[in-house]
Amino acid sequence: MGIASWRARSALRSYAYATTRPATVLKKVGAGATTVTASSTALNEVGVTDAVMSTLWCHSPQDATYAITSQAEATVLGGDLAIVDASNVIHVYQSKIVESIDAATDEYVLKSAVTHAQASLLNGGLFSWNGRVHSFRGYLALYQRQLRVVPGTVSPSRSQWWKDAAKSEAPPRLGAVYYWDMMSGSGGNPDRMASGRGIMAAPIPVVDPTKATGSSRVPVASSWPWEYGIANAWRGPMPTAFDQSGITLPINSLNFDDISAADRLGNGVLLQESPEV
Repeated sequence: MGIASWRARSALRSYAYATTRPATVLKKVGAGATTVTASSTALNEVGVTDAVMSTLWCHSPQDATYAITSQAEATVLGGDLAIVDASNVIHVYQSKIVESIDAATDEYVLKSAVTHAQASLLNGGLFSWNGRVHSFRGYLALYQRQLRVVPGTVSPSRSQWWKDAAKSEAPPRLGAVYYWDMMSGSGGNPDRMASGRGIMAAPIPVVDPTKATGSSRVPVASSWPWEYGIANAWRGPMPTAFDQSGITLPINSLNFDDISAADRLGNGVLLQESPEV
């Protein structure tokens, strides 16, 4: 999930940069079309979700991450993707692109509103899966690039390494390395819990059924990096390699010298992103 968060942030930033070229779109006018310039948030949630889903499939344990079809979203679950964590809790997410953050109210402004139908399904809590009834927890998955990344304070330079790694194809066990390196390797010390914050989770908002427009605002204070709080113990093959501190690592997943090289850039150097466009 952490790698997918970096991937989502990268996708949003790449699209925003492309629209400064400029990016042109054919828009229907009457019986014909006219040329308009694409806005930085004109991309569809589906495109970002596809990138997120491919990352989850590549780097997560087997049978842990699921795409949800449009029919299942509309009538059963209310979300775009599902994650089964290491404690077998099912998390279902409705994906939304954050158009902006309202500084006056400290709220995310969503490109598309959360509908009453989506909220009702996500709050339902039960569904039939392969003939058995399961409970699930519903959330929003907010794709955003306005909030700064959280590099952590133990090995902050590795945030840049993970930002780059998220754009490439790598063996599945890279997901296990991520949680060792950025999340669980600190023994619970939150200083090491870095995040790209490309995907922020949030509770399902209350949606007034009498309003056809739904709910398009979510308090920033109610959100968190979506990989935080997830039971993330690796469920794949048991690793046999160890780093210098005795932490067990997955083998054959990556050239660990590359990870070590990132640390040699210097502890205490915070990740600096280019200005947002």
